[in-house]
Amino acid sequence: MTAQFIQKEQLSEVKFTQASDLNPKEKSELMTKLKKSEMLGNGFKNKCKIYFSALGGLKVVETTIWMVSNEYINLKGGQTIPVNSILDIEF
Repeated sequence: MTAQFIQKEQLSEVKFTQASDLNPKEKSELMTKLKKSEMLGNGFKNKCKIYFSALGGLKVVETTIWMVSNEYINLKGGQTIPVNSILDIEF
């Protein structure tokens, strides 16, 4: 995936867009990855790469996920990303 790397502090300036529609299996796999990243972030302070859709194209941020809900993920530093904008996670 080719994406523009941004700092997590820049997320407040990003206009998120909905990622392509995921089928139920893909959505389930993404939520599994998000939950695993949450556990790694809280337990081991591991960072992950989060690929997401925004105005201007695909973006990626490398940070720690603190909390995952059905609608948003909360990142270290208090930033959030809507789950429906996320395309993939690498940890």
